[in-house]
Amino acid sequence: MLFFAVILAIAIPIVLLVLFYRWMVRLRLKKVGIAVVSLICAFFAYNIYVAIYPNDAFYFDEFKSVTLSEIPASAEILNKNATYPDFHGEYFSIALIKLSKKDFTSVLNKVESNPKLQPGQIIWSSEFDNVLDHGKEFSINKGFMRCIKGEEDQHRYIGFLKDGETVVVVVVSIT
Repeated sequence: MLFFAVILAIAIPIVLLVLFYRWMVRLRLKKVGIAVVSLICAFFAYNIYVAIYPNDAFYFDEFKSVTLSEIPASAEILNKNATYPDFHGEYFSIALIKLSKKDFTSVLNKVESNPKLQPGQIIWSSEFDNVLDHGKEFSINKGFMRCIKGEEDQHRYIGFLKDGETVVVVVVSIT
């Protein structure tokens, strides 16, 4: 049943684009038809790509959802990974973010003084292997979780690495 729903979800827009293109050809606007169909296809291709491979703004928003503060200007994403949400909305995202020493200390102080963030443990997953360098030591000095009442299926975590410059931000959504 799901297979047929997916086929219909793909086939119906394609049939509509073909019908639109034929209508434009009948109106002697073939080039306009090609341009419009191409723009629509490019729009959907871009959105599918960004959904599968999120851009840095996605991970900056994850940082903000965990720390409740804007990401510093010095932030540079060293590595990142996110699973595509399944039918229930479950996903896992992780980002390794390098900050300046000053921003690292500032973020750490803000997080430590925020009562909404509690000391916590990281949820380990296979996605870490895709993000962390196997040759580099990965040791967290301090870690904090943000728990939201009514959203116990969300795990928001920030870990401060011992190098004094790098943070790891993990968001797990299990519904």
